[in-house]
Amino acid sequence: MGNLRRFRGGLRRPISAFLVVLSCTWLALYVDSVYQRRKAERFLTDLKSFPFASAGFVEVRDLATRNGGFGLQELPQRIPFSCTIRDCTFEVWIRHPLLQLSLRAPAWEMLYSTLPYFGIRPWVVYSRLEVKDGKLLWSITQIGQLRRGRLNSYKGLLPINYEVRTDREQSIDGGAAGYTVGPPSAITGPFEELWIAHVPQVPDAPVSRAFDADLHCFTSILHGCTGFRELAPSAWADNQANQNR
Repeated sequence: MGNLRRFRGGLRRPISAFLVVLSCTWLALYVDSVYQRRKAERFLTDLKSFPFASAGFVEVRDLATRNGGFGLQELPQRIPFSCTIRDCTFEVWIRHPLLQLSLRAPAWEMLYSTLPYFGIRPWVVYSRLEVKDGKLLWSITQIGQLRRGRLNSYKGLLPINYEVRTDREQSIDGGAAGYTVGPPSAITGPFEELWIAHVPQVPDAPVSRAFDADLHCFTSILHGCTGFRELAPSAWADNQANQNR
C-alpha cells in the first residue's frame, strides 16, 4: 500500500507540471492572438479611410510601414531595382503566431486539426499593394481563419476567407452599393468558403463598408467565425440587398 501511495505521489507531480506547462502555453498563444487581432483591427481601420483613388508611393509606403509591412525587393539590390518610388510592391502580414511556423504537410494538418479542440483557430490578415508609375494600381486584402467543419463527406479544416480587391481599372458599375461582393463563379482547390469584394479605385468608393470586418470571432474560444454575416457584416448586408433587388 505504501509503495502504491508513493507511486501515485510520484506520478502526480509530473502530470501537474505538464498541465501547468500546457496551460501556460495555451494562455501565451491566446494572449498573443488577441494582441495580433488588435493590430489587424487597427490596420483595417486605416484601410477604411485610405485614399485608394489618389494614393501614390509615399501613402502606400507609410500605410505599410505603420502596420509592420515592407516593400518587396531583391537583396542584394541589382539594377534595375525591384522597388523604386515609381514601381514597388508592398505587403502587410498580421497573423496568429502559430502560422509563422514552418511545418511540413503531415505536421501542419495534425497541429491545425487539433487546435480547435482547445479553442485556438489560426487566422491571417494579409494585404498586397502594387504601385506602378508612381500610383497605386491595385490591392488585395485577405481576411481568413482556419476552423473545423463538415462539407458533404469531408470533415476537417475548412478555411473561411473574405477578400477585398481594389483596382484602378475596375468598372465603377457596382449597383446601389457601389461595389460588388459575393462568392466567385467557381471555386477550385480544397473546400473553402470564399467571398470577394471588388471595389473601384474612385474617390467615392465605399471602402469603409468593404473593409468592415468584425475580427472578434478570430479569438472566440467557443466557436470560429460562423459565416460572412459575422465576419463581414456590411458586405453581407450589401450582398443580401443586391440579391433581393
